[in-house]
Amino acid sequence: MSSAARRRARVDERGRPFILTGPRDTDPDVSSRRLVREAGLYDVHEEVWELGTRGRPGDTLTSRIARNKSGDYIGDERDAKFLCDQLGIAPVRADDGHSVCSYGYSEAKGKWFGWSHRAIHGFREGHKVSTGSVVSTEHAAEGRGFQPGHVLRTDEEARRAAMLFASEVS
Repeated sequence: MSSAARRRARVDERGRPFILTGPRDTDPDVSSRRLVREAGLYDVHEEVWELGTRGRPGDTLTSRIARNKSGDYIGDERDAKFLCDQLGIAPVRADDGHSVCSYGYSEAKGKWFGWSHRAIHGFREGHKVSTGSVVSTEHAAEGRGFQPGHVLRTDEEARRAAMLFASEVS
C-alpha cells in the first residue's frame, strides 16, 4: 500500500490503525516537523512520528497535518480546507487542556461553529435552542446547557453554545 493510501486509510506501514491527537511542539513522539504550505488561516506540516511503544523500536509514521497559526492541531489538510477555506472559520482550542481545535468564528458566515469528527453546527445571536438539541439542558452536562426555547442574545452566548456543542458531540 502506498504512503498516500495509508494516510487516507489511517493505517501505518503494517496496516494497523492510528489516531493522531494533535501534538504540540513539546510532544516527544514528533521527531521532525516541516512546513509544507502556508494558507490563510492555517499551515500544512509534514510530521514524522516515532511510534515507540506503539510499534517496533525505530518505527515512524509520516503524516501531513494542518495547524492554526498558533500551532494548534486542526486535523488533516482536507479538514482544514473545509473548516477554513470553505466556511471561513478561524479554529481555536476550547481551553489549554485540549490538544485539538474544536470551535471557532467565521466572519464570512457571522457564526460561531463547534465541531468534532461526528458533526458541526453554527450559532449566532438570535439562534433558538430547540428541544432535544445537544446544547439544551436536556442533553448537555449538568449546568452547562441552555433551556429549550432560549434565544441566544449575545455573541458570547453563541460562542458558549459552539464550545458546548463541540464538547457534547466529541
